[in-house]
Amino acid sequence: MTALDTQQSATNSFVRLTAKVASMLPDPLGKKLSGLLDNADDLASVLRGAASVMAIRVAGACVSFVSLALLARWMGAFEFGIYAYVWTWIIFIGTMAPLGLNTSLMRFIPEYMARQRWGRIWGLLTQAHLIVLAASTAASVIGGIILWIVHPYIDDYYVVPFAVALLVLPLYALLDTQEGTARAFGWVTLAYIIPYLMRPLLLLLGIGTLVLVGLAPDAIDALLAMAAACIIGITVQAIVLVRSIRATVPRAKPRTHAGYWLMISMPMLVFEGAYLLMSSTDVIMLGQIEDPASVAIYYAAARTASLIGFVYFATTARTVPKFAEINASGSREDLQKFLDGVNRVSFWPSFMGVLVLLVIGQYILGLFGDGFEDGYLILAILSMGYMARCTVGPLEYLLSMTGRQMIATKIICASAVFNAGLNLLLIPELGTLGAALATIIAMLVNLAALAIAVHRKLGINAFLLRPGR
Repeated sequence: MTALDTQQSATNSFVRLTAKVASMLPDPLGKKLSGLLDNADDLASVLRGAASVMAIRVAGACVSFVSLALLARWMGAFEFGIYAYVWTWIIFIGTMAPLGLNTSLMRFIPEYMARQRWGRIWGLLTQAHLIVLAASTAASVIGGIILWIVHPYIDDYYVVPFAVALLVLPLYALLDTQEGTARAFGWVTLAYIIPYLMRPLLLLLGIGTLVLVGLAPDAIDALLAMAAACIIGITVQAIVLVRSIRATVPRAKPRTHAGYWLMISMPMLVFEGAYLLMSSTDVIMLGQIEDPASVAIYYAAARTASLIGFVYFATTARTVPKFAEINASGSREDLQKFLDGVNRVSFWPSFMGVLVLLVIGQYILGLFGDGFEDGYLILAILSMGYMARCTVGPLEYLLSMTGRQMIATKIICASAVFNAGLNLLLIPELGTLGAALATIIAMLVNLAALAIAVHRKLGINAFLLRPGR
């Protein structure tokens, strides 16, 4: 028996044993614990995946946080702000460049695996990656043309970093698509070890080398180091991914259905774009209105607040394809119980994390350098938003994985427009504080709208802290 088999057996046994104990407890304790452990196999699968992702995220967070703090100290707030602003744009465009295929893979592959449509899987994997490569390269070229046209109208210190970043764009898009492929098969460790551990470690290594030889790194150096990190990451992940797929999926003649795949993926593209706009509007608008130093302080606070999302992110990583699987073979009651269990697993650790972060937040921000402590209020506001997400779960993905992607898309698009309007209104008046307030207000409105849609369309009550529980 392998170590993985032992881990899976132990997790399943623990969940089932706890379920038996729950059945012997008096209500309401026994009832609540039983509700958490219904569908033990599904929850055990999520817990295994969440544990793997959590371990990677914790290790990656340490590396990422140290790398960002050192980058801020080595580069200074001004250059660090330029890097943060430009890289935010690349994340936004690079996630949209795959045309939604990076997300729809998590719907199609579990479905085809369940129905043993091996030819469809091979056709999807081959065609999806070729489409992503072509689309992201085209986006990079178009971005270069736009940069050449508008460069007289933007600040000079942004021009060259943007030009370098556009070269990284196809690499980021391919890496994001490979991540989606690994997640679709349930290989969360493979999916996340590259972007959340290896890539920041390589970035830190590259910039640290420049410092050791006596050079003063700037935003351009950081982006070049990121390009190298992406190249290495893609190569390593692709080798392992191809070998794992060949060992899992029986060989079959590839069957392509590009038109259908893109038709389903396009609403997800809009959804992903609007979702990213929700999470990126604050930094993008700050970069247009405020100086790079202010962007650096906000970015450091936002990244620190994102630590609260660890448990939520870890459970969501395995939850998303599980939604599609349960929807294909289970009932609405199964989905309700599964969502409730996942929300319980993610909320309470996140709640405790917020309390800890509120106590030591100023000390953490001080690691980025002088003046970064000014972002404490921003940190407090944004961390509350991450905790709020854990009270309802990944509802946008629940809608998408159950064939209601258009509803999720409409909600997230409306929320993104609302968020942009709030940022445009509040940033000129309140600066970085206005960006934080706009972001959390829009997030809460978005969560409420998604919860209402899930209740109306699926008959599922998404709120963990609802009355009567």
